[in-house]
Order: sequence, then C-alpha cells, then structure tokens
Amino acid sequence: MEPELIQGNIVLVAPDHRPEVVSKEWLNQKGILNEAAINFVHHQNFSLVDTTNFSINVVQQQVTIAARNLDGEMLKRLQGITRRYVKALPNVSYNAIGLNSTWYIPQTDPNFLKNKFVVDKARFDENFRGEANYNIGGIVYYKYNGFRVQLTITPQNEQIHANFNYHLNISNFDQLSEIISSFVQTIGHARNTARNLLGG
Repeated sequence: MEPELIQGNIVLVAPDHRPEVVSKEWLNQKGILNEAAINFVHHQNFSLVDTTNFSINVVQQQVTIAARNLDGEMLKRLQGITRRYVKALPNVSYNAIGLNSTWYIPQTDPNFLKNKFVVDKARFDENFRGEANYNIGGIVYYKYNGFRVQLTITPQNEQIHANFNYHLNISNFDQLSEIISSFVQTIGHARNTARNLLGG
C-alpha cells in the first residue's frame, strides 16, 4: 500500500507576528502569492487567504502556509511562497518552524495496526474484552537532520493516517531560508517512513 499525501504545510512561529499586516492585497504587492483569492478574512487578530492551490492562515504568533494541491510542483512552490513571506517581514523574530505532512494509507485488514505494533496482543485482548473492534495507534518521537520529529499514527475507519511534524527551534534568522528549502526533502523522508512502517 503506497502512502498518499493528503496535507502539507509549513508553520512559522514568532512572538511578535502581527496578523493585521497580512491581507490579500499585501500578499500580492509583495509578490508572495499572486493567485486570485477565492476566500479571505482579514482583521486585527486573524487573517486567512485561500487560493485554488494554497492557503495562508495567520493568527497571533503563528502563520501556516499550506498547499491545497499536493503535487510535487506545488510543494516546491510552497517553499518559495514561504521564503518570500519571511523576506517580506525581516523584522519579525521567528523562533520555531514546523514542516508538516499527513499521509493516508488504506487499511484492508482491521487488525493491521494491532498485528504490526502490539507485542503482547493477548494482554490487550484481555483488557479490552468485549470490545472486539478496539484499535490501536501510536506516537513516535525521533530526530532527523536536526529536527525533532513527532509521528502520530491513528486509525480512521478503513484507513490509517500518519501525521508528521518536523519541528526546529530557530535562533538564527539566516538559517530560516535553508530550513524552508528542506520541506520537499522532509516530505520524501516522511513518505519513506510511512511506507516502511505502514506499507503492508
């Protein structure tokens, strides 16, 4: 079973971020996002701009820039949009970044995760006696290329979701562009991890 990417985004965290700055007009003037907005909300504490291919969601202290169309070209464009966004606000003190993706894996066997990850299945079966349809997920923490990664695996009816968060605290503004440029690489790493763990 090949994992399918269903969500990809970059989250930037900054204590001095100001959502009121980010309007659809400002994004266009700065050359950050040149696509026409199909949905937008803009006021002091919150800003949202959706286009056909991208979404920019700004709240106090955080901006999430997401690809709505998840092909390889759009993921590369997402990196560029995020770099331009950071460049347009040089006085903002970013202190963390998250490179995130969610993967869908079909679950043909309802016991797939139990059989894959439970060592002492008899103990689980005994504890959840009468709950024949219990399922299992998990959280894994590990390091990758300086990132602290959290992988959350959850059963969702007849599918499995694998959520990856590659988190890095930022102390040097100059390294931010390089980190943003590693987004597509982390997507590949997440795909391989999901495939190796959950691909059958």
